[in-house]
Amino acid sequence: MTFDERRFPSNINSFNWGAFGLWPIWGIWNKRSHLIICYLVLRLFSSSAMPTSMILLSGVVAVSFSFYYGFRGNKISWFEKEWPSVEVFEKKQLFWEIAGVVCFIISIFVFLFSLKS
Repeated sequence: MTFDERRFPSNINSFNWGAFGLWPIWGIWNKRSHLIICYLVLRLFSSSAMPTSMILLSGVVAVSFSFYYGFRGNKISWFEKEWPSVEVFEKKQLFWEIAGVVCFIISIFVFLFSLKS
């Protein structure tokens, strides 16, 4: 679906790296506070005390949340919040993009470093 750029931001169909990598925090900021509860429940089910199948299932669900909010994040944010202008929306989403990419890069380095240990 395409949107009229006079009424909608130009980045409304873009992938949102902030929503992808930081969906629990992004959710609070975008009136989706239930996402932090989902995150905490997923963390609980991914503890080492759980059976392997539960750990794998919680990982699949978490990755599903990441991709869903990555692809739908800008639309959700645009329609959920009152934005004073398209420019303000695009500026705030740029912040989330940068934060998401930085966290993604850091997590890759942490993962690679943990493989060496």
